[in-house]
Amino acid sequence: MTRPEWINRIQAGDVLETPHGDQRLVRHVHRREGKRGHPSKVWVYFAIRRCSWTGRCYTLYSSEDDYLRRMRFVGPFRGKLTALDFRINRDIETCPNPGSYAAKCCEVRSVP
Repeated sequence: MTRPEWINRIQAGDVLETPHGDQRLVRHVHRREGKRGHPSKVWVYFAIRRCSWTGRCYTLYSSEDDYLRRMRFVGPFRGKLTALDFRINRDIETCPNPGSYAAKCCEVRSVP
């Protein structure tokens, strides 16, 4: 499966739709430039959908994952961020040690 062009332009605050119709807010994007003609690699971070043994409140997919490639770009997020959203973003940015998360995975299960 080829990589959709929108993956190269995705940024935090965009909304993607899964093949099942769930809309997910892009929390963070990390890019690594490719070498010698290879495309760059892109990692997209989302709030986690179910609790994990790690306890983290977020998950990430790379541009090489079929799951991310099957998503559809919707557009920018038009809602209002909550205090929980800011706690999720802080965990993504700081990558704290296990048990030191600002937001727990069970808190964010229903967050887009």
